[in-house]
Amino acid sequence: MIMTSSSTFRIGLIAATSRSHVNPGDVLICQGIRHLLDVACARQGLVPAYVQNDIFVYDTCHWGAFVDTVDLIVLCGTPQIDQSHVPQRFNQVFYDRLWSVKQKGRCKFANLYAGFVFQSPDAGFDKGVDWIVRSHEDFLRKNMNIYDLFVARDATTKAVMDRVGLPAHQLADSVSYSPDYYGQSSLEPAYDLLVLRHLGPGLNDRLIEAFNRLNGPGTVALCHDAEDYHVYKGRVPEPLLFTTDPRTLLRIYANAGTVYSLRTHGSVLAQRFGKPLLNIRMDSRAEILDYLGAHSITVHEFVDGHLKPAVGGSVQELLTADRERFCDLFRAFCV
Repeated sequence: MIMTSSSTFRIGLIAATSRSHVNPGDVLICQGIRHLLDVACARQGLVPAYVQNDIFVYDTCHWGAFVDTVDLIVLCGTPQIDQSHVPQRFNQVFYDRLWSVKQKGRCKFANLYAGFVFQSPDAGFDKGVDWIVRSHEDFLRKNMNIYDLFVARDATTKAVMDRVGLPAHQLADSVSYSPDYYGQSSLEPAYDLLVLRHLGPGLNDRLIEAFNRLNGPGTVALCHDAEDYHVYKGRVPEPLLFTTDPRTLLRIYANAGTVYSLRTHGSVLAQRFGKPLLNIRMDSRAEILDYLGAHSITVHEFVDGHLKPAVGGSVQELLTADRERFCDLFRAFCV
């Protein structure tokens, strides 16, 4: 087992932080992972000591201190590839830095709750997997084998890894565990919640019409980031909420009644809190909700008025089982 003399386990997190990234849903990816690592370390008699490196900011001095002081480097979730490109923050320069650390043999690497995204609301599963593999097979084979543990958050990501012959596991998305990190439980409903997202001028107009059909007394609209807020401000009835604080975001969902959501991680929180939910599918990230048993319709069905009933249900049994699976993977990985 990797262990220092004091039984601390030094974990370097490459993650979005609230200081640099204003979408609190992305911050919750990391906090859910921290909860899982806390539990897994406790099972092994280890005390986790975290160092965090911002996923959006690269500083040579900070990076050097970061990699010199950890036993495990964790890349925390977030979309890492889509069918057409690799984001700059995860390009070959990024992986060359990781490989230079790997070659020193000082620490292990984990990619936890990774996402490879096919950006279409209507494309079939096989088409999405084929397209991502065809576009990125060489990059994937060259770089994804750096990880000693790879956990996918959706079926497409798991299937892509299977296709290129690299080991991966699929578990419930880490945002499902962020309420455990913050100690937030579900609360009595105070309002229904419409979760908005900017999808471009033409589609935005139709989304506004669709959301306004649902809007009524006791309904609140929510944006996860500033761009969404500025797009919809004045075009949907007040109150229109916007927050950069992860705790506030959790509480908004905890207090919700029925939730209609264009935000994947908003839908994950609604499902975790047992709220009646209709997830509006934009791309393969909706598979995260499929795994949790949520109801989804495509964004085109939504704007055309083809609504399904919002349905609530408990996912606690699934999340408990997947927490145990994660702890088993962590124990095997650390031996």
